[in-house]
Amino acid sequence: MTYSNNTTILSVVKKIIRLILIISIISEMIFFPSWENFCGCIMTFICWYIFDHFFLLRAIILKYPFAFIMYTSMFFYRFLPLPATLLENKPITYGLQIPYMTFLFETLLFIVSSFAFRFSFSLNRKNNKLQKILLRIGFFKPLPSTVIWVLGCIGLLARLSSFAVGNVEYGDIGNKFTSGLIFLMYTPFCLFFPSLYTYQSQKLKNSKHNKALWAYFTIVTLLGIASNSRENMIIAIGTFILIGLLYQIKRNIHFSQISPAKILFMGIITYIGINILSDFSTAMLYNRSIRSDVNKKELLNRTLETYKNKELMNKLNQINQLKKAQPLLSYKYGWDETYVDNFMLNRYCNIRITDQTLYYALNTTDDNNRMKKNFIDNLISLLPTPILERLDIDLNKQDIRHSRGDLLYAIGTHSNIFPGFRVTSHVADGLMTFGLLYFPIQFIIFLCIFKLQNALVFYTRKKYIYSIFGLICFFTFFGLFRNANGCSGDTMYLLRGFWQSLILFGSLSYIIRKIHIKLHQSKALH
Repeated sequence: MTYSNNTTILSVVKKIIRLILIISIISEMIFFPSWENFCGCIMTFICWYIFDHFFLLRAIILKYPFAFIMYTSMFFYRFLPLPATLLENKPITYGLQIPYMTFLFETLLFIVSSFAFRFSFSLNRKNNKLQKILLRIGFFKPLPSTVIWVLGCIGLLARLSSFAVGNVEYGDIGNKFTSGLIFLMYTPFCLFFPSLYTYQSQKLKNSKHNKALWAYFTIVTLLGIASNSRENMIIAIGTFILIGLLYQIKRNIHFSQISPAKILFMGIITYIGINILSDFSTAMLYNRSIRSDVNKKELLNRTLETYKNKELMNKLNQINQLKKAQPLLSYKYGWDETYVDNFMLNRYCNIRITDQTLYYALNTTDDNNRMKKNFIDNLISLLPTPILERLDIDLNKQDIRHSRGDLLYAIGTHSNIFPGFRVTSHVADGLMTFGLLYFPIQFIIFLCIFKLQNALVFYTRKKYIYSIFGLICFFTFFGLFRNANGCSGDTMYLLRGFWQSLILFGSLSYIIRKIHIKLHQSKALH
């Protein structure tokens, strides 16, 4: 690839994705020629064509970054399986038992998702009613750095509190509220890129302030590792990277402005970082059995000791390789999520989950009543228990602690429900619950979510103002579309998850800002 002086980073990204697509399709057909794999290539090509030609545009990214990042995860779920499996010398159909059905339904759902994203916005600079309401109540008003630091500390304290409490049970209102504050600890990350949320371009105050930010970032990352959760381990890094990418696209840096040395350095850092995260993931899993018996400080120390013990890490990696060499289970013999080896890729491109859950969904004579009832029960459970009692609704929240995947698996295998936190795909969960009506239902759900996310940006004559709330939830938005609880999870997020976080952030930032202003005025009087 050759680049002119006017080549932007976004145009380079488009070329790289196109090159990966071409190489992957050719390689798949040379090394794994079959009609099933060809259909997988067709799915990948169709999803790429829609994404690249209609949505991977700077104007859309800048105006609708939060909805765009969720839509991007939908694209990656269908695009990454092809190159990811090839890197491990596997076909895209590795472990799949009904590949034609899987590729067909995933392509159809991506088309539905694309229509939902497109109908959620207009390309002219016009703010909707929700954006105007949020502006009126001060949601887009830039926060002083002191307020941002206080919000971050509240989130940090909430994280430490969660370490002391452990798993939060139903009915534990206090700790549930505290756990809902954890996302605030990413608020200071916005201070790295102040021009995104202020009306005027700003730079970091000084090197001392910069060092404090990097120290804070390190602490938050270490706490993620101490949680013994692989998602918590990468969320701080992911949030920082996504905010940084939006900043670079906004600046519209040309490729010629980046020196080859910087490109090489970033490539090396990325490669090293992925390997470090992979090894930390292995060390976490090794110490997972003791996480309920020791405090978080001890758990972090054990994890770091395991990571530094090269002999032990080599043995663990050898054991992992032996496990990967084991033959895959047929779905009729049990649950098996094995697809690609890298845990980060596996989280966002495990299309075998779609295949497996579709297999169970299509091989049952159940009339869908259990899935529908569970869907409704999950929505009702969003109401606090006192309200349920006041409305005389008899629902024991403990009875629906199993996941949607657990229920689908039990129905598909004609067995009892055993809470195993199994994930499910959107396609299988939707078809199992609503039949073919699922697709228009999912369209409406995605459309509403996209519209809410688009309201987190305000448009002025000169620039876009991104809400700090949207920026710190960037990685959350990226993870909304993944194998979890299907459209049930989407609906619960739409009705409660989004609004709960929005109200918490808005209320706390308003109160802290008022206190900050009064203290500042009091200091000025004295």
